[in-house]
Amino acid sequence: ILQLAMNYSPQELQFYLLDYKEGTEFSLYKDFPYVNILSMEGEVEFGLEVLDRAISIMQERGELFKKQGVANLNGYNSKVSSSDILPRIIFIIDEFQALLPKNQRISSKTNEKIDKILRLGRSFGINLLLATQTLQGIDLDQSILSNMPLRIALRMNEKDAVKIFQEGNTAP
Repeated sequence: ILQLAMNYSPQELQFYLLDYKEGTEFSLYKDFPYVNILSMEGEVEFGLEVLDRAISIMQERGELFKKQGVANLNGYNSKVSSSDILPRIIFIIDEFQALLPKNQRISSKTNEKIDKILRLGRSFGINLLLATQTLQGIDLDQSILSNMPLRIALRMNEKDAVKIFQEGNTAP
């Protein structure tokens, strides 16, 4: 977060931060000018609303991109005046597995929203960073992992490694 802030202005970059550790990780960003939404509560419903917000931003930007005849954020920003430039938005969800509870209906909704953002978001300047310490007990669709071009994993058990890197991959 800080490295990106050193290289981009708040007009070029915005963060939406969801912290499911009851505010322990993101509380220091409370007054940070780059932060659009900061949630330090553990509300699953609010997390789903934030994912819906990401999807609606993608839809709004899609209309703007069509009007300019461009396919991505860089193309759009190169065609508009400096006052109309859109920022890249990074949604960071710490302990994202909280959005995937045992409740199949909520878990299914979450998977659907995350999948849509990962498939379409990058061209609209919407990026998603999901962080967790374990994948145990998480019902995460395989399509979500396949739409994550970059996955970083530190030491983990073999089951989590297979989920992250897929069967047959020798990297774990």
